Amino acid sequence: MNEHVPETRIGLQHGTRIWRSEVFRTIQKYSGRRTASRPGGGAYTDDWPVGFAAECVQKSSPGDLRKYLTGDLILCGAAVAELQKRGLDGLIGNVGAELMTDAALDVNMEHPLCAGIGGLKFRSFGEKTYRFRHADSPEFQVLTRYRDKDDRDFGAGALLYTRPDGTRVAFVSGFNVRFLPTSRVILLNRIADWVSHGTLPVLTAEPRQLMLIPRIAGKGTLRSVTVLNPTIGPQNSIALLLRNVPVSVRSAKWIVPASAPVELPLERGGAGTRVVIPSLAAWDVGYLEF
Repeated sequence: MNEHVPETRIGLQHGTRIWRSEVFRTIQKYSGRRTASRPGGGAYTDDWPVGFAAECVQKSSPGDLRKYLTGDLILCGAAVAELQKRGLDGLIGNVGAELMTDAALDVNMEHPLCAGIGGLKFRSFGEKTYRFRHADSPEFQVLTRYRDKDDRDFGAGALLYTRPDGTRVAFVSGFNVRFLPTSRVILLNRIADWVSHGTLPVLTAEPRQLMLIPRIAGKGTLRSVTVLNPTIGPQNSIALLLRNVPVSVRSAKWIVPASAPVELPLERGGAGTRVVIPSLAAWDVGYLEF
């Protein structure tokens, strides 16, 4: 549970958005600490995986926001609109957000992060979405744009920004995590890795409903990865991309409680080290040890 909200020692599963928001407000009121959340696995979800939701902006002081928003982060459109309303958009490259009211789809552009999914279209159901206003300069990269059936352009739906100091900010319009197509999950995973400067210690090779908990030793060396299957069915051939596995390690030990350990080969490549877990039963857990 500490993995969900480490500062408050509180974890939350299930519940409507309104109910969760009330819980978050109560946590903030009595703990005095900002509170955020991320998607869970299986059929339940929380709000936003990285960075700030609009309520976190509303409940934070200008001083706290100046501190929190200086590093690498992801912002949803509602949070950007709230920062703009409070006159703090200068902290995020003067990017503005406007609520989308036009009948348009969010279209993936031709960009390295959209490799293999360029041109695919996305529409969010049951949730407000935003388009972004930004300067026409090389610090910004547009990943998706809103376009209607006549190919009229309504602005950026996903945007990357590199600050002068090298820190990175990603802007994503907004999404309903219950209705995400595979292409959008792929893009969000790639955005999160871009924001981290390509340092996420473990990634799935394709969208999966899994909880991954890496253990990092000194100098960023990956020592183990705990894998939890939070779904009601088994998952097979789980391919993971690992980073900073010691060069001397040629295989990983896959350990599932009450089962004999299995040695899994590691495949080295330019993007990292690949390993394939044969299978993991419903609601089961195992871990890779290097």
